[in-house]
Amino acid sequence: TGGADVDPGWFTTAMPARYEDLIFLNLGQHIVAFDALTGLMRWKHAHRAQDIMLDPTQRPLGANDIEAQGRTLVTATGIDYGDERAGDGALLCLDGPTGHLRWSVVLDNHPDIERSEGMIPCSAPIVHEGIVYVLARVITPQRLHSESLVAIDLRDGRVLWSRWIASS
Repeated sequence: TGGADVDPGWFTTAMPARYEDLIFLNLGQHIVAFDALTGLMRWKHAHRAQDIMLDPTQRPLGANDIEAQGRTLVTATGIDYGDERAGDGALLCLDGPTGHLRWSVVLDNHPDIERSEGMIPCSAPIVHEGIVYVLARVITPQRLHSESLVAIDLRDGRVLWSRWIASS
């Protein structure tokens, strides 16, 4: 069977992505690449050695999508539970063939984003013309929700802008 170094009973909310002969999965704390023909793991990227397991008492809000733009991969770490995210929710940019980290951006308390205390990604990232777009959420202690669209330069991970979208 040739498992992927995953504990028995562990399950994912991953959606596969593809580049050439590689299939990628975001398992929350690890991004892994498998050879599409053999199923063998080609590489595994561990973000800050986080140990994230899905909480069986909560239902994840969505899948851990990877945006594949040519050989470049963009994804968010952790598991999205809606009101919180397991892990730090860092946005990662990786080289698909090698798994090397190009950049990592944590939105929480980011100096270039106003009112970003507690900000976490709450959508899959998309890439268009060299810019990564992601919807991000802040939930205050009073349970007020605020969402913003954040734009990040695909080359270097620099936050280009952030725009408030909605509050509740």
